[in-house]
Amino acid sequence: AGGIYRYAFKDILAFDVGLMLVGATGDVGNEVDMSMWLASLPLDLEILLVNNDQISLIGFIGFGFSRNYIGIDSNLPGYEGTVDITTTMKGPQGGLQISFKLQDFTISPFVMITRQSGNVDMDYDIEGQGSGSISVTAPTITSRYFGFDIVYVPLGLSLSSLMQQVSESGDNAGYKTYVINIGYCTQL
Repeated sequence: AGGIYRYAFKDILAFDVGLMLVGATGDVGNEVDMSMWLASLPLDLEILLVNNDQISLIGFIGFGFSRNYIGIDSNLPGYEGTVDITTTMKGPQGGLQISFKLQDFTISPFVMITRQSGNVDMDYDIEGQGSGSISVTAPTITSRYFGFDIVYVPLGLSLSSLMQQVSESGDNAGYKTYVINIGYCTQL
């Protein structure tokens, strides 16, 4: 679940805040129960750089915050217990989005760069192994996002795609993620 709130101060200046929540639970066989959730909160200031009947171009800069949780309850012989891992990341972000305005459609490619760092905290209590807490600093990572939105304006229906590319950092080998989303736009 998620959404974005946008407020325009002037014709060329706006503020937006988003919230995305994702959660899942499940069993891994009969021995392990897992749960996870992710919360992401971006805050941005938008500046309208170009706006006419054919195109608009916005630049944005802001701050991103995310918190992830993974919980594991194990009944595996020799490993009965719990492990809880929480990751908190934060840092600056910025990007550009251009919109091509067609008759009933708007096509909007975008690019965004984030630079985040944070902490990873783990609590564990495993029968026969002991209990404790571990906290480590997560290395700074740079992520690049490329994507586009296609909006069917009469219905406010959108199709979005996103590619995330995380650069190597320390022991982190980097990775790519692909996301496709269908959404419905409404104004309050």
